[in-house]
Amino acid sequence: MRLSLPEIRRLIVKVAWNQPPDPEHVLQRSKWRRQHQYRAQQYHYAARGHILQTRL
Repeated sequence: MRLSLPEIRRLIVKVAWNQPPDPEHVLQRSKWRRQHQYRAQQYHYAARGHILQTRL
């Protein structure tokens, strides 16, 4: 059976990192990524003339 992508990632992390990543950094990176994806989505919609959704 072939390895799935998540399983390959998990194996690489186990082999490459001796210490787990800093939880604060992981959370900051996640927050930045979600904000970036939201901004990119808004620009994508605006460029195509769609009505922008407001975030509450």
